[in-house]
Amino acid sequence: MKAKWWTLCGGFVVIVAVGLLLYQKPPLLSPEVRAAAVQFLSIDDESDLVEPAAAAVVNNSLPPGVSLAKEQVITGAGNLAVRTFARVAAVNGDSQAVACERLLAWAATLRIPEGDRVAIGEFSSMDQDPSPKTSMGWRTYLVRKDPILTGADVQDTISQGTNQGWAVAVRLNPDGTRRFGAYTRGNIKRRMATLVDGKVLSTAMIAGEVPDGRLQLTLPNGNSGRHLADRFVHAITGR
Repeated sequence: MKAKWWTLCGGFVVIVAVGLLLYQKPPLLSPEVRAAAVQFLSIDDESDLVEPAAAAVVNNSLPPGVSLAKEQVITGAGNLAVRTFARVAAVNGDSQAVACERLLAWAATLRIPEGDRVAIGEFSSMDQDPSPKTSMGWRTYLVRKDPILTGADVQDTISQGTNQGWAVAVRLNPDGTRRFGAYTRGNIKRRMATLVDGKVLSTAMIAGEVPDGRLQLTLPNGNSGRHLADRFVHAITGR
């Protein structure tokens, strides 16, 4: 028996056929707990974290370990733009947790568009390399405050290893399916982020409408990918 899953995979959403797994469905945490733990948010690529006119001033006031970088993004309808993000690495013997707090404290001083907020996620120095990665620090994402979906919209989920890395299969409930279908239909070629416990777990570009409430988050190879997959499933099921 086969099922079609929409795959959100580090840049593209495609349809793949995967065998249905036979497993005992784990119980879910309460909707309130799931909603607080897991959020799916729009990435605001129409705006820049740091406006070009202010870049020089900002660069001169960066805290230790924080630097600015550029990335090319698609802002919808195939339009390309260059956007700024900030990243931080541990310095002077600091832990990654301390570096993370330093980046968040600095980001809180920025003037960002109304309705947006700054989220952070781990980054590696070789983001396009499919081989196992080691986290190099944290980076920023400019995201919309209002979620597309939350963990309360997830009906069930399971993680599994694949030839390309680790993956999390997600099935939405009927209301989440309806809202996510409408959202993806109206936001083709725009990015979204999946957050777990306030940190960005993965990002993807929407390549087409997701009509059936089934999606798959594709994560890196190795222990880092497995850890991320387990974090998502744990946030939904508590296991």
